[in-house]
Amino acid sequence: MLTIEEYRANPCGRLSIPYYKAKTFTAPSGWKVIHHRDFHPESWPGWEDRPYFRLFHSLRPVPVCPLPAGYRLEQAEEADSAAIAALISLCYGFAMEEEKVRAWRQHPEFRPELWVKLSREDGMLAGAATAEYDPETGEGSLEWVQVHPECRRQGLGAVLVAALLGRLARMADFATVSGEVDNPAMQEALYRRCGFTGEDVWHILGKSGEKVPEEI
Repeated sequence: MLTIEEYRANPCGRLSIPYYKAKTFTAPSGWKVIHHRDFHPESWPGWEDRPYFRLFHSLRPVPVCPLPAGYRLEQAEEADSAAIAALISLCYGFAMEEEKVRAWRQHPEFRPELWVKLSREDGMLAGAATAEYDPETGEGSLEWVQVHPECRRQGLGAVLVAALLGRLARMADFATVSGEVDNPAMQEALYRRCGFTGEDVWHILGKSGEKVPEEI
C-alpha cells in the first residue's frame, strides 16, 4: 500500500480511486485496472476497455459560477435521497436504489455540507451533487454530479461543481474527480472548465460483454 505522502504527491497517477477507498478495495474477480502508461491494447485481446479519466484540483482558486435565474441552490438533505436516486438513474442509465443513496451518509467521509441540489421554480430537482472528505489525506472527492436532461446547457453542472469546490476549500487540501472518458455528457470538459487538471487515464478491463462493476 502507498504511504499517504506518496499518494499526496501524485494522487491521480498513483491510484484509480481515492486513497481512503483503496485501503479496503479489491478489484472484482476477472477485472483489471491499469494506468494508461502501462496499458498495451494488443496484450488484452477479447477484453473490453472502459477508460476513465481522473483529474486534480488544487482548490486554489475556486471557480465562481453564477446561478441562472429560475433555480435555487440548497444543501441536500437525507429526505432528498429518493429524488437523488431517481435523478442518478435517469442520468446514468441504471437503477440506483434510494437505500444505497441513504447509506452514503453513513460513510466516515460524509459531510452534510458536501451534498448540494438545484431546484427549479416548479419544484423539480434540476441537479444534485455529492462529495466526500478524507481528513487523513486532506482529499475531497467529487462522487456524483448530475443535471436533469431537461435543464442541461444552462451552466448548472458548473454551478454544482463550483459549489462543492467552494465548500471543500474550507476543509480539504485538494480535490479529485473521475468519470468515463467517452461519456456523451462530456463530463471531463465540465470539470476542466471548473479548474481540474491532469492527463491521468485508468483502463477498466473486463471480458467482452460484461458490465463494469459499479464499485470500480
